[in-house]
Amino acid sequence: MSLNFKRLENLLIKNKDESNLVSIIFEYLVLKQKIDNLEKQSWYFKKGIESSKKRLISLTEKYNEIRKTFNESTIGSIIEKINENLVIKSSYEKNGMNTIQHMHYSSIIRENETMNELLHLKSKIEILMPFDHYLNFPDEILKLVE
Repeated sequence: MSLNFKRLENLLIKNKDESNLVSIIFEYLVLKQKIDNLEKQSWYFKKGIESSKKRLISLTEKYNEIRKTFNESTIGSIIEKINENLVIKSSYEKNGMNTIQHMHYSSIIRENETMNELLHLKSKIEILMPFDHYLNFPDEILKLVE
């Protein structure tokens, strides 16, 4: 059963703010498909092909970093990291922050958002597959979105 990327896009647009990981996978798959079918793309896209290839590399690096963290972590270690971050966050909120501390505070919030996403995902799947797996089996992306 093939999955229409347009249908998947409509599904993901609603959840775009909810999942950074799924948006990375989706952007990668769409960009890879466009690059693989370059003759069907616009003149404008063809002129920016080098930029698109660099973006593909960037997305791969981001995904592999998240994938490594996900596959090497346990639910307990993810919860422990979230709790450590919450203690630091609470301390900042209680004692106030200078500019550098505020930057750290913001990074902790973003990290906890990612960790919460990974925790939610860990309850659904055991391992995160490479990009090519989702390219070959687009139905598998739905497991990440549910």
